[in-house]
Parts: sequence; C-alpha cells; structure tokens
Amino acid sequence: SGNNRVLEGAMKTCEVLAGEILNDYDFTNCRNNGWHIIHLMAAYKATGRKLFLNGAQIIIDRSLERQRPTGGWERLQVSWHCQCDPPRHMGNVAFLVSILIVGLKRYHEATGHQRIANSIIRAADYLINTMWDTKKKAFRRTSCPKSGIGFDIRLLKGIAIAYAVSGAKRFKNILLEDIRNDSSESSQPTEGAIGKTISGRMRSFPAVLSYLPKRTKKI
Repeated sequence: SGNNRVLEGAMKTCEVLAGEILNDYDFTNCRNNGWHIIHLMAAYKATGRKLFLNGAQIIIDRSLERQRPTGGWERLQVSWHCQCDPPRHMGNVAFLVSILIVGLKRYHEATGHQRIANSIIRAADYLINTMWDTKKKAFRRTSCPKSGIGFDIRLLKGIAIAYAVSGAKRFKNILLEDIRNDSSESSQPTEGAIGKTISGRMRSFPAVLSYLPKRTKKI
C-alpha cells in the first residue's frame, strides 16, 4: 500500500526484536525463534539495515547450536502434544519445526551460507524420520507415536524448502504423497476450526506448490 505509518510501526516492532531481547538469547520451542527470524529478515529485506540481519544471525547461531545430531530440536513434550503417562516422549511438533525452517530459508536467501542449507536439510530429514507414517502416507502432528495424523499443509513448507535447497528425491516424493492425501475429500474438515483449516491451506498451498518442479505430473 505504501502506507508509511504501517512501515514505521513495523520497524519500531522489529527494532525491539533486534534489541535487548537478544542478550543471552534462547528459546523454548521452534515457533519462538522461527517467527523471530522471519520478522527480522522481513525488516532487513524492507530496509537493508544490518541491525536486523545481525539480530537474525544471533538467533540463527543459537538455533544451530541447539540443533541435535538427529536434525531436530527435541524437548520434553508438553501434555497437549503428548498425552502419554509421564515421562512423556521427547520430540517436537511438526509445524513448529517447519516455522523455523521457513526462518532459516529467509536467512539463507539473504546470505547463501551453506551451513544454513545443511541445517534445513537435516531438519526436514528429522520431520520425516520421526513423524512420517509410511502406511498412511501422512505426517503425525508430533513426535509422539500416539499423536494423530495432522494433514497439516503448514509443515509441508519445511519439506518443500528442503527440496528446493537440495533437490533430493526423498523430499519430492514425500511432498507429492502428502499433498495427494491433504487434497483428498476424506481429509477435508467436517467440524471444529473449519475456517482456520481452510484459510491455512489456502495460504500455504501456493507456497508449497511453487517449490515443485514445473514438469511435475498431475497430482
């Protein structure tokens, strides 16, 4: 819109996100650092100010430091992500990891650092290795083996980005299999947060499909 007032408000918010909040930085789940990176990289893209890029780098460095050998950011899952009797499963939530992958991708676009590409690929492998159900050809919502199938298009962004970075057939195949299921009539919402589900898919599907090769056969 070119509305300067909106830009000014956004920049003030991002200046806070690039300020004291980054002292001794840490995070509790992948949504915290993922959205933080996304906001700062949007501010950097809009203004070119190194303040925002440097702030994002602090979060990136901490995120990569805490990425485990599995490629994930395991933690003891909270009760609504794992309803098993204590001790609950260690792991993560699929779409939260995908949010962080989007943030990593935004930083990679600006810097081209290979270590970021490697982190993205490892994180996507983690999602598949710990949450992909080979029989149902869909992702579980969390690492808990008892969690339900999510058919959550948001988490496919992470897989799609990993495919764009690596070109690995594994990511492409998972994408196509899950998209077929997520587009099927049986996966459509029938009750509950229908508006949220539909709008989430409308927002995310174009982004996911944009990463697939143009010659991909009809889904």
